[in-house]
Amino acid sequence: MRALYVGQPGTDRAGHWTTFLSGNLTSVSVASLTDLGALDFTGIDLVIVDGDTEAGPQPPAELTDAALPLPTVLIGAMGGRVSDAIGLKLGWDWGCRCLNHQAIIDDATPAHPIFTSVPQFTTQVIGTPANFLEYVAKTVPPQLTVADIHAAPPEGELPGLVSTSAGFLDSPDCEHILGGINMKAHDYNAVARQARFLQWGFHDAPSSLTELGKALFVNCLHYILSYGGAPVEALRVQWSRDTLPTTLGFLDHPMAPEPKVLLASAFGSAIPDGIGATAESALAWYDRNRGYLRREGTHNDGNFMIDEDLVALGLANDDPALVETLAVQLDEEGADGERARRLWQRYVRRPALDAAAERAWLAKHRDRMFFSDWAGYRWIARDDLPVLTIPRMSAEEAGPAYLWPTANRVGDDLRLVLHIMLRPGFYVYAPGASDGIATTIEVVSAHTVVEPPAFPESDDFHLYGEVKVPLTVRGEGNEVELAVRIQACDEQSCTPPTTVEVRAVAGD
Repeated sequence: MRALYVGQPGTDRAGHWTTFLSGNLTSVSVASLTDLGALDFTGIDLVIVDGDTEAGPQPPAELTDAALPLPTVLIGAMGGRVSDAIGLKLGWDWGCRCLNHQAIIDDATPAHPIFTSVPQFTTQVIGTPANFLEYVAKTVPPQLTVADIHAAPPEGELPGLVSTSAGFLDSPDCEHILGGINMKAHDYNAVARQARFLQWGFHDAPSSLTELGKALFVNCLHYILSYGGAPVEALRVQWSRDTLPTTLGFLDHPMAPEPKVLLASAFGSAIPDGIGATAESALAWYDRNRGYLRREGTHNDGNFMIDEDLVALGLANDDPALVETLAVQLDEEGADGERARRLWQRYVRRPALDAAAERAWLAKHRDRMFFSDWAGYRWIARDDLPVLTIPRMSAEEAGPAYLWPTANRVGDDLRLVLHIMLRPGFYVYAPGASDGIATTIEVVSAHTVVEPPAFPESDDFHLYGEVKVPLTVRGEGNEVELAVRIQACDEQSCTPPTTVEVRAVAGD
């Protein structure tokens, strides 16, 4: 496994993490958080994002998930900041930097793949923290079983990150893996996955990891690697209605504002009838009306509301029966047809002008659709999601070597550079070597060599790291094919010599 650690190079923290990772992975390279969005991932299998949110280089304020197209582990608060910039359902905006060093271990936890081959570990049973019990809308056990992921930090220091569980699982790209002791709720995410992103909320330095913590972290790296290519299916663009029970459950709290003030924070000036002024009445109202709720307005300035069209139809917006019913009614005349077309556009986000075409679309996608509050209260067809692409060179693998060419046209000539990237400790032989098979480059397309390959100079003809070999050819077309004969060695042995074919397409 070849990892790129993206953090704050030159800091003690970056040094500790790269040392730890180097002891557990095939290779580790380092990049700065400031370069997110412009990184070359050639020869990289996995990205690890880390850093100090209070000092040092920081990531761009806005990113898209395309900035991190590889399986990615997001560590602690800096990982949360990057999640927020992308708009993942992980992150700090809907979370808290208040996680201590302990994971919650319930009956199902050890069955998760990240617990494969972990050393025996000690658990302890603790009384449920008082802040967990204040969430009256949640069922919380009186005791919890916990295990240490890090050594206990100094008293009062709670550096890790948790993210909300509210609505987190409303898209199939999300998975809760581990909870932890924090200052929010017992079901918040300490370790969780969305698509190819894994949040590791525990933030302390790797030197303080317990044996369990070390094994789980390394297993997380292997686990997220299996989600390479998984697209993010629901970015966070709107609040989930599942955040409402928390607000409603605090109506009776002695420190809460007046009920009207608290309800106005969720509903604005249009507080629904029948909601009452106590937690019990409000939560009962929520259970009756949950399916009709949606949120309008901008992300932080919107309000929850009851969709009267849904009430009239008697179907919840996240009920698969809704889209089936609407599809039938799309071309009807009168009030039912008008309502169906409004709801189709509102929740499916497709034009409702051609009923037959919409029914054909639904027949094609109905088995792979889901509804997400966080994605904007909408039905999403998984087959319509964009295909994930990785912005890196097309590299060919030859054992511990990775090869890719670049080319540019200058007049009649095509100027090429063959890049050979070697894993640490390995080298290839330059022409003139007497102790191994020299690397050769042959142009096999219909081009004439104008300037032959120019290998870097080396006293022993051994070339390490990234080797760049320029050459110039002339001929028709902008595609050039090369056959590279190569043998890679380290101090103990050599790989068998092999010939690799690579193709370059010249730009202007």
